[in-house]
Amino acid sequence: MSTSFPFRVHITTLLVVIVVASCLLLATFTYYANKQLAEERAEQQIDGLINRLNDRVEQLMSAPRAITRVVSRQAGPLSLVRARDLDARMTSVPFLAEMIKEAGHVGSIYIGYPNGDFFMVRQIDPDEPLAGAAPKTRWLVRTVADDAAGGRTLTLFQLDRDFSVLQRNSGPTDYDPRQRPWYQQARDSAEGIRTDPLLLANDQELGIIYAHPAPVAEDERLRRLAAGSTDLTAAVIGASVQLDSLSRVIARTKVTSGSEVVVFDSRGLLVAYEDPSKLLAPGPGGASSRRASLGDIGSPVVDEVAQQWLERRSDESLGFVSTAAGDTWSSRVVPLEVHSGPPLYLGVSVPESELYASVATIRNQTLAIALGFLVLMVPVMLAVSSAFARPIVRLNQEAVAIRRFDFAETPAVPSRITEIHDLSQSMGEMKSTIRRFIEINLALGSETNFEQLLSDLLRETIQAAKAGSGALYLTDQEEHLVLHLKGLMDDQAWQLLPSERVLEAPDVVQEAVLARDVVVRAIERQALDALGLSDLVLEGQGGSLHTIALPLSNRQGQVAGAMLLLSRTHPEPGLVDFVSALSASSTISLETRELIEAQKRLFEALIKLIADAIDAKSPYTGGHCARVPELTKLLAQAADAA
Repeated sequence: MSTSFPFRVHITTLLVVIVVASCLLLATFTYYANKQLAEERAEQQIDGLINRLNDRVEQLMSAPRAITRVVSRQAGPLSLVRARDLDARMTSVPFLAEMIKEAGHVGSIYIGYPNGDFFMVRQIDPDEPLAGAAPKTRWLVRTVADDAAGGRTLTLFQLDRDFSVLQRNSGPTDYDPRQRPWYQQARDSAEGIRTDPLLLANDQELGIIYAHPAPVAEDERLRRLAAGSTDLTAAVIGASVQLDSLSRVIARTKVTSGSEVVVFDSRGLLVAYEDPSKLLAPGPGGASSRRASLGDIGSPVVDEVAQQWLERRSDESLGFVSTAAGDTWSSRVVPLEVHSGPPLYLGVSVPESELYASVATIRNQTLAIALGFLVLMVPVMLAVSSAFARPIVRLNQEAVAIRRFDFAETPAVPSRITEIHDLSQSMGEMKSTIRRFIEINLALGSETNFEQLLSDLLRETIQAAKAGSGALYLTDQEEHLVLHLKGLMDDQAWQLLPSERVLEAPDVVQEAVLARDVVVRAIERQALDALGLSDLVLEGQGGSLHTIALPLSNRQGQVAGAMLLLSRTHPEPGLVDFVSALSASSTISLETRELIEAQKRLFEALIKLIADAIDAKSPYTGGHCARVPELTKLLAQAADAA
């Protein structure tokens, strides 16, 4: 036998399941919605970082590009491009220094000449003084030229802010600008070039050089062409830009604290990183520094970015997910917008533990709030479920009372639930019907007057059927249905009507008798007039009526009579079934009462037969049995009169 639990337990369990499911659904939806928002926010931050880097690269590139073009287009014998000795070149220092200051990002301006001479102006940051330089040094001028002995001499000038010479040093050198990549690439290009990120020769810092060729004068061009030379360059002007500002942009704009952001070139060499010290790596065997590659950072995530990019080498955006350092990383590699020169790439890797940290926190908080809400709601759920279960408990008590044959009338069970309210009404009507059925049977069983019994039978049946009037037919010795009794309920008052012996019963009654079943049919008032039943209809009530014909059969199945009930409305099927059962029970009471009456008549006839035999026994005692009752009656009357 399965274990059962109270209704309130089921309701509370259902409510708990609904609340838990709703909270889990809400938490799941919130988690994935916030996760999507976090991903979109990360994408926006990465796009913002890309835009800032693109803007920064453009700022870095535009100034040296403009400077080299302006210097290369200088004309006249006093221009830096046309200057042939040191004094003439030194007169251009203020002009070059002003361009460097206006640019803001340019560190040095280079000029290389076809004869191997070199001239450079560099700004010295007062906050980062050059080692070994005079305290007030603001500008450094470096020149390389052939000396009288056929060698090459390097001369360094340290200038103050007014371009006065603070210190001058000279020494031999083998530096030749014509051997440098920036000179060679620019000489072969008419529009100027941008080098790959490289180590600047003098300060060992990572930067790029913009170089632009300056064409020779027309007469010199013609002379070189006549001599068969293809070098038509008067000089190559270069401007260097340090890339440390890109590293500062990366350090300020990280997606999360643990994310990895790198800028690298097409060879996989670092261009910018949040830690600028890692942009350079020691050379083999303790040699001078070299540019660091992605693998030199020592980060497993950056190594994965390098491997993925080197395998695909695409100029399109690349996205992938990898596992490294005990975490899952979402990575992207996108090309930066560089208008000229070799391409640069941005690699971004974000750990999902940090990317979704706030999402997980919100999810946990949501679950905690849901759990607290559930704990607070359990008593409320118990109270609500008890309120729901209370009417059902009352109805169960009503059912138990019916099982114990307790049909006492009780107040209806109040409930706002339609089904429980209807069930309460139905159970109340069921108890009333059963109680009415028992009362009718008890009343019929206790009645000793046969005619009164017939009247009670007709009246109770009319009331049970909610009819307005009715007629009772009994079978005579020739088994004809004879109208025996008729009556009507007028304002809940029972009124017997005089009835005449009518041998013709209505067709609906005949049909019910033949079918041994209840027949319900509409009948016109004119038909009732023809059958002598017009007085069963109240005055002012016209049109058709609904009839209920009930056959009355005894235990042997013989028809003892029939009842015809008249109603203003069509009877309900349940009401018809109840009236049919009542009529069957009433027929048994009627048959029982007839048997008792027949037994009384038989007993009286037997007594009369014995008395007649005694009287006929002797002429002296003849009439004795008849005279004794008469004399006794006279004595009683005399005693009463006295």
